[in-house]
Amino acid sequence: MPKGDWSADFTFRDFRNHLGRIGRLDAHNRPLIPGLRAEDIERGLPRLIGIIDAMTPDERRRSLKINDPGRLGRIARGAGIEQAEVAEFQTQFLAMAAMMKSLPRGDVS
Repeated sequence: MPKGDWSADFTFRDFRNHLGRIGRLDAHNRPLIPGLRAEDIERGLPRLIGIIDAMTPDERRRSLKINDPGRLGRIARGAGIEQAEVAEFQTQFLAMAAMMKSLPRGDVS
């Protein structure tokens, strides 16, 4: 993994890039991550990617909690889901980003 991937500035944009890597299948149509099922990739990853893609570039870069109902509604409509799902995703992402911040920095390859 490249140096600095798990920095204090882990953003929605970084997470989106990692989701793209997780979603890849090997030559036998199996997920590259052990324990991850192809069905999980087919259902879950497009939904998460859709949420992130429905955000503005500034929202993806800043990765702050969005409390404005208008913004949450716009993201939800863009992703084709309910506002509550966007809010839940944000909460989970911010908790994960806080955990990433506590990991040691540097080259982990």
